[in-house]
Amino acid sequence: MNKLYALDVLQRFETHLGDLYQLFAERLQNDPEVAALFGRMALDEYGHAELVGYQRRMVEQEPKLLESLDLDEREIYLATAQVKEARNAAPTLKAEDAVGRALSFETAAADYHFRMAKRQIQADLGEFLVHLGRADEEHQARLERLICAVGLQVPIPL
Repeated sequence: MNKLYALDVLQRFETHLGDLYQLFAERLQNDPEVAALFGRMALDEYGHAELVGYQRRMVEQEPKLLESLDLDEREIYLATAQVKEARNAAPTLKAEDAVGRALSFETAAADYHFRMAKRQIQADLGEFLVHLGRADEEHQARLERLICAVGLQVPIPL
C-alpha cells in the first residue's frame, strides 16, 4: 500500500479519536472533571493529527524517507472502526464506560506507536512515533488519575 496513505490513515485515526473525546466531553457535562479531561484530550488528539499531517508533508518533501517508512495501516483501520463504534454508543455511555473505553484506546495506541517506532530505519520517523506513544501514555496516566480522584468503577473493555 502507498506509504503516504498509511500516514493519512493515522492522521484520520487521531482526528476520529479527538472527535470521540469531544463527544464524550459534551455528553458528560454533568461531571465537570470528566468532561474537562475529555475536552483537553480531544484538543491533544487534534494536535496529534496535525503533527501526523506535518510529518506526512516532510516525508513528501524527502522521498528517501518513504523507503524506510513502515506502518501497519490495517491495525489503524481496526482501531478506527472501534473508535467509530464507541462514537455510536456515546449517547448512552456513562462516565465509567467512556473512561474505560478511552483507557483502552490509549493503551492500544501507545503500544502501536512504540511497536511501529521500532520498525523504522530512519531515526526521525521513529522519534516521531515515540512522541505519539508518550502522548498516549500521558493520556493513560490522566485517565488513571481521574479514576482515582473521582472514584469511578471503570470496566476496561478488551
